[in-house]
Amino acid sequence: MMEQKKTAPRSGPTLLQLEPQQRILLVFTDGEPSASDYHEGGIHDTYQAVQEVRRQGIEVIGVFLASGEVHETQRNTLTNIYGRQSVVVPHVEQLADYLTPLIRRLLLKAIH
Repeated sequence: MMEQKKTAPRSGPTLLQLEPQQRILLVFTDGEPSASDYHEGGIHDTYQAVQEVRRQGIEVIGVFLASGEVHETQRNTLTNIYGRQSVVVPHVEQLADYLTPLIRRLLLKAIH
């Protein structure tokens, strides 16, 4: 899945090379793990990938960008992949309203 590579001095470090108290990966999603024909297997594969990244000490948060009404099946898919570490944004215009408190909470958690 994620492979740790050596980087040139001026290239950006990967999350795995950082040593802060907390590493965070926000995954912006449309609610489907991949193509529409990849539904059930895709949910399991994506869940496994999220768990692998979490085992490496990175907090993974799914951010579902909806385009209106959010259906229960979409919420369930997000929960099945990311657990309680997920946020549903009903409209992209509301992204800052949802992410600002989340990022604030994560930053406060990291410094305490």
